[in-house]
Amino acid sequence: MYAANQVLVLLVNSYLNTMSVAVSSIVQLYATVSEIHQKQIAELQEKRAQEDHTHVVEMPTLLHAALASQQHQIEELKQMLAKVQGQDYTHPKVEDPVDLRKMHPRGAARFESHDANEQITKKLHNHVLTEEMRKSITGK
Repeated sequence: MYAANQVLVLLVNSYLNTMSVAVSSIVQLYATVSEIHQKQIAELQEKRAQEDHTHVVEMPTLLHAALASQQHQIEELKQMLAKVQGQDYTHPKVEDPVDLRKMHPRGAARFESHDANEQITKKLHNHVLTEEMRKSITGK
C-alpha cells in the first residue's frame, strides 16, 4: 500500500527524523540543565561544609586560648603564693597549642578560600556548553 506512494513514505521518514533530532536536542538540553543544577548544589554544599569546618576548627582554637589564659593566671597565682612564702618559683615551659589546621589530612590548603572550587572542578565532568550556560545563569 505504501510502496506505491513513495512521497508519503519519504514525508513520514523525514518527519520522524526531524522529531528524533528534536527529541534528542531536548534530552541533551535537560541533561545540561540538570548538570548545571547538580554543580550549583555541589558548590553550595561545599561552601556550607567549608563554613561548618571553619567553625568546628575555630571552636577548639578558642578553647585553647581560654585554657592558656587560665593556665597563665594559675601560674601567676603560684608565683604570688611562693613570693608570700619566701620561696622562689619559676614558670614551667608552656607548650604551644596544637595547630588544628596542620592536623587536616590535606594540610593548610584545605582552609584556603579557593580550595572548595578547585575540589568541585576536579570531581565534576566539565562540558563547554554546561560551563557557558552556568556562567550566563550565575554571572561568574
